[in-house]
Amino acid sequence: MSSPHLSAEREPYDTPSTSTDTNDRLVPAREAERLCGISRSTVYKLQAQGKFPEPVRITARLRRFRLGDLRRWLKDRIAERDARLHKPAPRHANLQNQDQIKAHAPYKPRKGAKARKRLER
Repeated sequence: MSSPHLSAEREPYDTPSTSTDTNDRLVPAREAERLCGISRSTVYKLQAQGKFPEPVRITARLRRFRLGDLRRWLKDRIAERDARLHKPAPRHANLQNQDQIKAHAPYKPRKGAKARKRLER
């Protein structure tokens, strides 16, 4: 007697047939953590803050994340990073040389400057 689960004709559940199916694919928490590069405790903390996608409840104890939601979350994090990297230049960026930059920078004595002054007295 042959089992339908062992049939070679049957396609596995997690094998998507189209790209739309890929985004609808449900992944376990461990794979979500690996894909996003964060720990389980960070996932819980971000979910509590409303900053991470909520899982889909399959049963009372079984939860899975939509792959599309995780990809969108990662894409948003990358966009935030890029926005931070493309900030306006600092106020002294238009100055021509190091002397002008030093003239505009606030003076901060280096460590030991006070000690050297005491020794010079």
